[in-house]
Amino acid sequence: MKRRTVLAAFGATVVTASVVSATPALAVDYVGEVAAPADLRNGDQIVSPNGRTRLVMQSDGNAVIYAKDNSALWKSDTGGNSGARLAVQADGGLVIYRATDNSVVKVLRAGGSGAAARKLVMQNDGNLVLLSTSNSALWFSGTETKPIFYTDSVPVGTEMAYGDTLRSPSGQFRLVMQRDGNLAVYTPGNQIVFQSYTSGADCRFVPQADGNLVIYRGSGPSIWQTYSTGTAAKLSLQDDGNIVLYRSDGTAGYRSNTFSAALIAGEALQPGHYLSNNGYKAVMQADGNFVIYSRSNAVQWQTRTSVPGSVASMQSDGNFVIQNGANVRWQASTAGRQGKRVVLETDGRLLMTRDDGVSVWNNVTGTAVPATWQLPFEGTWRVTTEFQVKDSAHPNGHRGLDWGLPQNWPQRAMSDGTVILATTSDPVYGHRVDIRHADGVVSLLGHLIAGSPIVSVGDRVTKGQVVGYTGNTGVSFGNHCHLTITQNGNLLDPRIFFESRGIAVD
Repeated sequence: MKRRTVLAAFGATVVTASVVSATPALAVDYVGEVAAPADLRNGDQIVSPNGRTRLVMQSDGNAVIYAKDNSALWKSDTGGNSGARLAVQADGGLVIYRATDNSVVKVLRAGGSGAAARKLVMQNDGNLVLLSTSNSALWFSGTETKPIFYTDSVPVGTEMAYGDTLRSPSGQFRLVMQRDGNLAVYTPGNQIVFQSYTSGADCRFVPQADGNLVIYRGSGPSIWQTYSTGTAAKLSLQDDGNIVLYRSDGTAGYRSNTFSAALIAGEALQPGHYLSNNGYKAVMQADGNFVIYSRSNAVQWQTRTSVPGSVASMQSDGNFVIQNGANVRWQASTAGRQGKRVVLETDGRLLMTRDDGVSVWNNVTGTAVPATWQLPFEGTWRVTTEFQVKDSAHPNGHRGLDWGLPQNWPQRAMSDGTVILATTSDPVYGHRVDIRHADGVVSLLGHLIAGSPIVSVGDRVTKGQVVGYTGNTGVSFGNHCHLTITQNGNLLDPRIFFESRGIAVD
């Protein structure tokens, strides 16, 4: 019989228990780290705080880092030494010793080099690190946690770390928690149709049981959230690109109202995949027919192709085709017109545009249909803050264009579109409205006055329609109009956007 002290660290709390057991001693689970000096042996393990990786000192003498799926990420290759111990030495050494005579099996890092060790840490990113008393790395395994792939949905409480991916049932869309801290929804052609605009190391995305979707950085507070409420059961990524948090009764608590309305050059719709906009769908069917369905699910237009397994492809030469392998079954005959994307418009038309937004083809007439735009207000007003300006109010760069407008001045839709966000509690923009327009363009009007916006999510708006009024809500220093423009998830300079279309901004 022998006594052994079992230590388990939980955050800042250390639980100590004296255990009496017969040899072999009980294995010890450490959470996150173990302080030097310490010995690991006979099943002792250090589990990362997020539970994704663990270092196990096995009874056969091999030290192994395991992923959550029990696959080995790293090993010391010291098996065959039953009862060996991994010593985390105060002198900075990390050494495996035999149980029989205490001789050295393997030196991972030699001690006595002048750098004292503080602790051995199993990090959330999957790297095992020996830290000095000054918190510099003395040794590391160089391992990374394995991403987890989900399909359709995840239960609330699931923590998605970097690389973790949720795919829609058909595989057309994927929600990714990225290494850079950004949460994004991608199409097969890597168009971004949704993103959190967050950044930082060791971020994790959590759909919570209280109905809120939250991104946390490390052990700190949240850096992004939806502010949604209500008891939730699961988070789903639908085949239309929409992120939906469902309640236990099957009703939707939160919707991102995101979708893909565009097919970019080099991208193809596989059988069963589709574009969607304002209730319309353009579907590449399994039977080989490409069909646009109306909001009442009636066939509005079709290519009348019929070879199963065909795909709808926006080619790099500017041609839009339905093809099966190398065989073209239908084409728009637009090669050479500089078309870069095919867009399903809010009225159900299929439109091909160049990079500058100019139309070169549509499915109704086969000719160009010009898009029309206007500034989000009437009158001539001075620009007060340019795009990407860095100052004390915008240390990371201004994400749009500001005009100095008086309080309560009408704010208007800059083109036809659909309201995808209308909120009164944005932590930066205060009262805010986002509108999705043609060609993947999304406009954001922020800092609106109390009582704005005067439209709701899902509303169809027309060019020039009043959607709210200027104010000073959110992080703001005076009444003004703030406009942010993105296209397919990419931030644009509003000045260039308008002036390239012949519209003066001031």
